[in-house]
Amino acid sequence: MTPIKIRAIDCIQCGTCESACLYSAIYMDEYPVIEQERCLLCKNCIEACPLGLITLEEDSRQVPVLPDTAATGIWVLAELHSGTPAPVTY
Repeated sequence: MTPIKIRAIDCIQCGTCESACLYSAIYMDEYPVIEQERCLLCKNCIEACPLGLITLEEDSRQVPVLPDTAATGIWVLAELHSGTPAPVTY
């Protein structure tokens, strides 16, 4: 389940969130629907909603932090699209 939530009952169906989504993860049915496999949590829809009806549920889990001595080398974070790294990664 996606952590992006839309309070659909108050939605005026303006379509602003749909057009703000860079990944086409939101489409309009009776109310906006988020395709969770496309949503990359960029938060553009949250900022675009004129009524503030879109929210992000923050994850309450804590990520363990390793001591400084355990981290060596270079870490690279890559954005994946359908399982392959985005060209900007290279």
